[in-house]
Order: sequence, then structure tokens, then C-alpha cells
Amino acid sequence: MTFDVHNDDIFEGCPVEKWLEILFHANKTLAESELRRILESLALCEQMLDEFEPQWEKEFEKRRFAQSPQTSARMSNLAIESMGKILTQSE
Repeated sequence: MTFDVHNDDIFEGCPVEKWLEILFHANKTLAESELRRILESLALCEQMLDEFEPQWEKEFEKRRFAQSPQTSARMSNLAIESMGKILTQSE
């Protein structure tokens, strides 16, 4: 599968929305594998946070709805990285 940068909209729009679109239309096995990888990463991050700051969840809830530009940028970067993993495995 090849993309023409001038004719395809793969590089336009919100990376998180594109990621969701790719995830929902990807081969089920690939999508499941990627979601499991993300879930494992989240579990490890939470485990480390619990060790260093047991009250981190309270701070998370405070910040969750006041998303910073840094958080949005990180989410976009993670979405792009995840898309890359799905798309390269589906070729």
C-alpha cells in the first residue's frame, strides 16, 4: 500500500483521530496486539508511579480535564508511533 502525499489525507487531521481510524480498520490480530502493547505499557507506568508516588491518581484526576499542550503533543506522538507499528506490520 503506497500513499501519495498530495492525494491522500493520511497526513492531515488530528493524529489521535487518524490512529483511531487505523486501529478500527486494521487487521483484528494487529489491532489486538497493539492494544495489548499499550495496555502493558500503561500498567508498567502505573506500577512505577505507585512505587514513587502512591497518591498520583488524585493528581491525575485534577489534571485530566485541563489537558496541557505538552500532554496533547505527547498523545499525538504516541498515536503516530502506534500508527507506524500497525501500518508497518500490515504491509
